[in-house]
Amino acid sequence: MKLKASFTVISTDRLPEARDFYVRYFGFEAVFDTGWYVHLHGAREGSEVPLELAFMTPGNKDLPAEFQTGFNGNGVFISIEVEDVDAIYQQLMRDGFEPIQDLCDEPWGQRHFVIRDPGGTFVDIVKSIPPSEEYQQAHKDFFADR
Repeated sequence: MKLKASFTVISTDRLPEARDFYVRYFGFEAVFDTGWYVHLHGAREGSEVPLELAFMTPGNKDLPAEFQTGFNGNGVFISIEVEDVDAIYQQLMRDGFEPIQDLCDEPWGQRHFVIRDPGGTFVDIVKSIPPSEEYQQAHKDFFADR
């Protein structure tokens, strides 16, 4: 079987705000928008295959009952890798977002921070950096091929 696409659909009663957040800060484009469902495409560096993300409003009676409840934000997060994590951090802080986890460097090779988007979903915004020497040594089998 050959996969054609994979994307997350998040049910939120703040669909317009969630859509606008990803369009404004990460350059996603709403390629389909019914008012109760919106499908976003984002440009992926080095590929013609877009990043995909979708939102829908809860309570649509045409969907299974399990899809009718809004997402509460716990247990799932979206990770978005960016070129300049410091710049997006500064912009989001200026615009009133509060970090769940402040900007920091991790030994496994990430500089990142975490916020909640307007729909309540956790977003981990990341830039890849070299992992620490200790981390590389502890996981040398993984790093041997890189």
